[in-house]
Amino acid sequence: EDSAIHVDKRLLCGKTKSSGTGFYFKDDSMSESGSEVIERNTKLLQVPQGSLLNVFTAFNDEEFKAIATDLRENFDFDEELISLSYLVFLKLHNKNQFLLETLPSIDEMGGNLLTWPEEAVENLMLPQVIYQVEHNRMQLNEFFHKLKDCLSGKKPETEGAEDSNMAQSEAEEEKGENDLEKKIKEKTLSLLDFDVALWAKCIFDS
Repeated sequence: EDSAIHVDKRLLCGKTKSSGTGFYFKDDSMSESGSEVIERNTKLLQVPQGSLLNVFTAFNDEEFKAIATDLRENFDFDEELISLSYLVFLKLHNKNQFLLETLPSIDEMGGNLLTWPEEAVENLMLPQVIYQVEHNRMQLNEFFHKLKDCLSGKKPETEGAEDSNMAQSEAEEEKGENDLEKKIKEKTLSLLDFDVALWAKCIFDS
């Protein structure tokens, strides 16, 4: 079906020294001359739009939509940060197995300096690299704490925040609190782990 995910059985996700990480064909898909044998009009890979990881699929996910809206309206998250939050959400709830199974684990991303201990990065003796890693760590920490605040129901501290929060509480009382959205936030908060945020950040930076 056109709406189904399709991966040719000869197609593998792997890594080579010359080409890096990507899709490759199994050895038995090669001809005697070493060239790839692919028939014309062969469907190799198909991923429906709804299965892609982006801000549109984030807002189309009924379980994540309220979180995405809160992050955009109250925490100034842009499309990339919302998509990053969505990847964290998928990982925590073990959703979209096709996507998660194709992504490397944190142990397989040792080349990303964010996964290195601070002492190891400092031992590189490269000021520009050290600065960039520290900058990325600050961004990661800020992202994690804002996501945590969102899930716990906190709002950013701004001028007039008290009046704003009071008005918001009154509005919520008028329309009634969505118990399902609240439960999803509480469940996600209970599962939230910094290592998952680090993993997602490394995926986005790779």
